[in-house]
Amino acid sequence: MINLIKMDFFRLFKARNTYITLLFVVAFSLILFGMSSAFGSESMAKSEDGGENIMYSEITEQETQEIKSGNGRVGFVLSEFTSDTPIKLDALLAGFLSSGFFLIFSGIFITNMVCDRYKCGFQKNLNIYAKKKWQIVVSENISMFIFAAVEIILAVAAISICSVFYFNNFSVGNLSSLIRYLGMQILMHYAFATLIMCFAELLRGKIVCITLTCLLSMGIGGVIMNKLDSIFEFENFSFAKSAIDYHIKLMPLKFDGELWGQAIAVVIFSIIVYNAISALIVSKRDLA
Repeated sequence: MINLIKMDFFRLFKARNTYITLLFVVAFSLILFGMSSAFGSESMAKSEDGGENIMYSEITEQETQEIKSGNGRVGFVLSEFTSDTPIKLDALLAGFLSSGFFLIFSGIFITNMVCDRYKCGFQKNLNIYAKKKWQIVVSENISMFIFAAVEIILAVAAISICSVFYFNNFSVGNLSSLIRYLGMQILMHYAFATLIMCFAELLRGKIVCITLTCLLSMGIGGVIMNKLDSIFEFENFSFAKSAIDYHIKLMPLKFDGELWGQAIAVVIFSIIVYNAISALIVSKRDLA
């Protein structure tokens, strides 16, 4: 088992795809920061106590109309408009991460890892070191979790640096809430990666799995789950609320016992079930 973990670490740090994917994470964060508009985003506009707009309360109606008419800056409002308004990093990051777009990179990473294992002769080495084939799935889980953590950290770093230079009145906000929120986002991105790993083990096709990743990150899974809820109408169960992307998009920045509890339950259930299915597929398949 230790040798398997070492081999996956080698693949993680030596594989070119890993660094290319992380580079896209940083580039996407910068692009998203530049293109996104804060108007209409409740997650960024609300204060911690649910009060009035804490980011753009000083923007006049005339300035807003100028931006909408095209006379202002495309994307974020001009930084001088917010010189007297506090811009909080915690609310800003929650707005970006709740979009679900960063799920794409976790899915691409694990798709490459699984499909490359089947495509090249690497599986022959795995057969030597794995006493039980399900250990392969366990070792890959460690790489998935590390990637999810690094992905979120890089996105946070890129957005934070942009915010420091862009906004005139920038602050971190509630640091303890932000750390808890980022920790949950890492776990949910990792849980989503286990779902994509299950598809990759079953289908063994990069294009199909990456397409599924993109569709799920854009919310197609929620549409299907809502349709199932309308068909079956279970009283104490919701398909939509059992989806990982549902909780990523609705996770409140401030700790909420009920919503956070539901999210943790979905994460644990997803990790166990999807890993069990992946391990079963690997155990039944000849990797030689």
